Amino acid sequence: MIVRTVNATYELEEGEGRFRRVADSKRSHGGRKGNWRHFEAMGPVVEQQPLRFFWRLGSPSDSRATRLGIWSTTPVVEVLR
Repeated sequence: MIVRTVNATYELEEGEGRFRRVADSKRSHGGRKGNWRHFEAMGPVVEQQPLRFFWRLGSPSDSRATRLGIWSTTPVVEVLR
């Protein structure tokens, strides 16, 4: 799936649990592009709402409380495919 937000365009592979930033808009301040990032869960893709990706930080065998990583985009403008 390709999703365009206010600041960037993202490619999502939900079945693989990964996403990457593939392009920046003119309003963007830049950022990492091209590298796949893995996620365990993502929020719904809803126009005019930010898209959020979640993953656990640390080792699965670690007995301490798990911390979560979050990536939140600017609001979704359109779903391209």
